[in-house]
Parts: sequence; C-alpha cells; structure tokens
Amino acid sequence: MPCRQRIPICQLKRRDKVSFCSLLRSPRSRRAMMVAARPGLNAILLEHLSAQIRRLTERVFEFSTLAVRDRLIHELLRLAEATGMPEG
Repeated sequence: MPCRQRIPICQLKRRDKVSFCSLLRSPRSRRAMMVAARPGLNAILLEHLSAQIRRLTERVFEFSTLAVRDRLIHELLRLAEATGMPEG
C-alpha cells in the first residue's frame, strides 16, 4: 500500500511537510535531526509505526488461521472501509 499520509503537526510550515515514507526512508542522521527539530514528531512516528505493526499482525493471523473465503471477506471489508463505503 503506498504511503500518502502527511505528518499532521500544526507547527510545521507548508514547505516542511513530508510523507511518512520519505521520512522513514531518509538516512538515520537526517531523521534524527528532523525529530529533534520538531517536538512531537517522534510520538507521531511511533503511533504510525505501531498502527502499521498491528495491521500487519492482524493480516498474518488471518492468513494463518482463516479459510480463503473468510480472508477474502476480511480484505473486502478493509477495502470498503478504506474507501469510505457505508455499512450495509
């Protein structure tokens, strides 16, 4: 899934906004400087990465325990939720 999420920090100037992917792909020294220069950025990154780990753990669990039909149902529900489809 492509990373298009923006860092939602009010203190950032418009030109300073970067995607999570570009931040995480940057060299460690640059990332450390960005985190040090922007209070709260570290917490946002940790929250994002924790959510990603939870999603991936859920997917591994589903893949190892559910039948194909049930995995397909879960994936379709996830896609509908991501696109904002109403329930029902």
